[in-house]
Amino acid sequence: IWHEFMRTVLAGRPKDWFVRPQGLVQVEVCALSGLLPTESCPYRRKEWFIEGTQPQQRDTFYRQVFLDRRTGALAGADTPVDQREARVVLDLPPQAWSWGRAQGLALFADLQQQGGAGKGMTAAVPVSVQEMQPAPVLALISPAPGSSYILSSGLPNSSQRILLEAIASAELVRLDFRVDGVTIGSVSQKPYLFYWVLEAGNHTIQAIGTTPEGTSILSPEVEIHVSQR
Repeated sequence: IWHEFMRTVLAGRPKDWFVRPQGLVQVEVCALSGLLPTESCPYRRKEWFIEGTQPQQRDTFYRQVFLDRRTGALAGADTPVDQREARVVLDLPPQAWSWGRAQGLALFADLQQQGGAGKGMTAAVPVSVQEMQPAPVLALISPAPGSSYILSSGLPNSSQRILLEAIASAELVRLDFRVDGVTIGSVSQKPYLFYWVLEAGNHTIQAIGTTPEGTSILSPEVEIHVSQR
């Protein structure tokens, strides 16, 4: 619709190209992260930046690891050199794991869960037992840190709720949502979701998961602010 509208209102007018402003620089970036590409980044594009705002850091999403050909898991210190296979996988933040799996992408987090070597296996060097067994990851992906909300006096308090959502790299038999240190809800299976009725004030939200072995894992705390209109 927009295309047809513009063609109509500009009919008969001469073409007038946009003039590029001064102070712009063009930089090649890794398409997924927007950071400077490494040798492992397969998809790149050129982007324009205001001079001084172009990225300085190297991409961290694409990561080269070594797999054990016999198991398909991450190679360990005892994997023979001739059984190591280099592979580029995605080391995405927890918030993007669901998206990556839905796209059928090879995720570093999933390889870690398969009982392989884990961190530090981008080179053929021995690793410690601690490195070979990375700790599970638990993270809150909703609400976002620093979020602000306003309670409306024209709506019932019970209808003014926000979604609390967590993701975990390990299987959990229970996940508790805590607000200001008090458990306000629990779930026993994925997706780990709970709706919390807002209360005015500054609040700290945290998720606590329990693995089948009885181990507890904690998410980083998220702070939000709720004000009363």
